[in-house]
This record gives sequence, C-alpha cells and structure tokens, in this order.
Amino acid sequence: VGIINPTNIGGVTITRVMLNNLTHIKKDLGLSIGATATLIRANDVIPKITKVIKKGNSEIAPPAECPSCKTKLNVEDEMHVFCPNHEECPAQTAYRITHFLSVLDVKG
Repeated sequence: VGIINPTNIGGVTITRVMLNNLTHIKKDLGLSIGATATLIRANDVIPKITKVIKKGNSEIAPPAECPSCKTKLNVEDEMHVFCPNHEECPAQTAYRITHFLSVLDVKG
C-alpha cells in the first residue's frame, strides 16, 4: 500500500493506493518515494497510479518481513517477493482455505 497526500477524485478523498507489483512500480512506472504522479480510480473504485510526472527522492524498497507472520521474505530477481513460511503463515493458511472452498464451489 502506498500512502499519498489526500487527493479528491470524483467526490472521494484518496489517501492510499495499491502498490502490489514491484515490476510495475520500478520498471513500468519508475515510481519512487516523493514522486508526483497521475492517479485514477480504476472502475470508479480502485486508486491506481498511471504515470510518474516528477521523480521522487528515494527508491521504493520491498518489505523485509511478511506483514502477517513477520517471517523474513524471500526476494527473487529483485522483483518477486514471497513469504517462505508455508506452514505457519496465517495469510497463506487463509488463502489455502479460501481456494479450497472455491474449488468446492462453496458460496459465502
């Protein structure tokens, strides 16, 4: 999640934007901390940075630990970040349960 200066778009004040893809952040956008960028609400809902207008002063570094279980994250190719704690990470357990139920076509 990226924290941004409060910005009004379509009557909604946006203060956070999703930043979940390092390749997109670093290579496609060239986004950095303190940058000035254009922002839209994709599908009138999700805040999305579309273009960097002015570069910032600091590179965006990937997180060092899993926000769910605090395990040190693995980084591959400087772009793919993942939690290696497959057995005890609550977020991974929740994902596996959700996926299992969706395969069984359980609703709700």
